[in-house]
Amino acid sequence: MVIRLGSDRRFTPYADVELIDALTKDRAGARRFVINTLGPLAEADTALRQALLTYVQCGFNTTRAAANLYAHRNTVERRVSRANELSAVKVEENPTHVAVALLLLDLAPDIGSTVPS
Repeated sequence: MVIRLGSDRRFTPYADVELIDALTKDRAGARRFVINTLGPLAEADTALRQALLTYVQCGFNTTRAAANLYAHRNTVERRVSRANELSAVKVEENPTHVAVALLLLDLAPDIGSTVPS
């Protein structure tokens, strides 16, 4: 699956593989999902997306997310706020969709491009 997506990752947790594999069997559908969920965030700075994904993975705890990202809490708050402004679907409205779309982008960065590959 990682090869199919063209990812440069060498290791990926099985839970991520299982979910992403199911979603990317139809690459065009996966691209639509990412773009419809994230909107402009899909092509925004990677640091914004990573902050939002880590924030969700840390149970919406800014302090834990900051520790995981080796960043100051205020930096994480600003990035999460900016990412949420850019995202078509707000993380508070549907954290599952946002997290899955961010995971897809993390594994296959080109999938969020509005220009098909």
